[in-house]
Amino acid sequence: PETGTTAEFWTRKQDRNGTQHTAELSGSTVTVHMTAQDLAVPGRTYAAIVLKNGDTILAMMPFYFNVVAIPTGNAVESTSDYQMLQDAVEEAQTATAAAESAAEHAPRVDDTTGYWQVWDPQEQTYVTTDISATGPQGPAGSDGRDGTDGTDGTDGRGIVSVTKTATSGLVDTYTISYTDGTVSTYSVTNGAKGDKGDKGDTGDTGATGPQGLQGIQGIQGPQGETGATGATGATGPAGSDGYSPTATVAKSGTIATITITDKNGTTTASVSDGTTPDISGKEDKTNKVTSLTSSSTDTQYPSAKCVYDIIGDVETLLNALL
Repeated sequence: PETGTTAEFWTRKQDRNGTQHTAELSGSTVTVHMTAQDLAVPGRTYAAIVLKNGDTILAMMPFYFNVVAIPTGNAVESTSDYQMLQDAVEEAQTATAAAESAAEHAPRVDDTTGYWQVWDPQEQTYVTTDISATGPQGPAGSDGRDGTDGTDGTDGRGIVSVTKTATSGLVDTYTISYTDGTVSTYSVTNGAKGDKGDKGDTGDTGATGPQGLQGIQGIQGPQGETGATGATGATGPAGSDGYSPTATVAKSGTIATITITDKNGTTTASVSDGTTPDISGKEDKTNKVTSLTSSSTDTQYPSAKCVYDIIGDVETLLNALL
């Protein structure tokens, strides 16, 4: 033990009263002379040998012993001088808690200032010290000696070419030529053609494409049913008195002059007789066909129904292929 270390013997009896008195310390041996108070209460008595230096507790060894009652009739009344033991235990518990807190909050370096921070158990926070975590820069070391040249390595072996030189069934053989004049071969087994997969789900509708060329005009559909007669509208305001216009037509040669007189005056217009139009470049409806064969000519053109049927046949073929 260090110089100034003393030993004490503390107890806590079953009636919760305690004792505290000095013990003999010799080297690493502690000798306790028990008092009547130490043995005043029968039952288990908790005790501790405490090493101190002044008011500082250096070590504590707790244990217990059993006191057996002897019916002599001269029982010693139990008293307590345990308060000092209790205070010391509380002090030790406080010191233990502080040590545990310090162990959980090791010193760290402030990333902003570069100084060490330590944990303050009372404030429950880290406090920045004036100790820098980075020491002063040392002097530059002298240049090291140049190392000896290493021995030349052996020549490397590179690849000149890789060529497929044979095929047998699903196996392809490749020959590798190297820069040192040697060759080697390796084989690659190709996978067999797999079975045709199931038809995939219909994809999402694609974006609308550009508008196509206008198709051939279809056959006129049947006339729709006559709609119901609408409700009679409200009577409009009375109109002003009408004026009956007069019209006359006078023809001279191929020119007809029409004269119309109304409340706004007289209007005339001339109309020439029409001429027979030239239809030599128009399609002849007798050339319309309802089916296409190898005998079809360039002067014939298909009906709308014929075109529809052909498109349907193409779609059927495409679906069969897919």
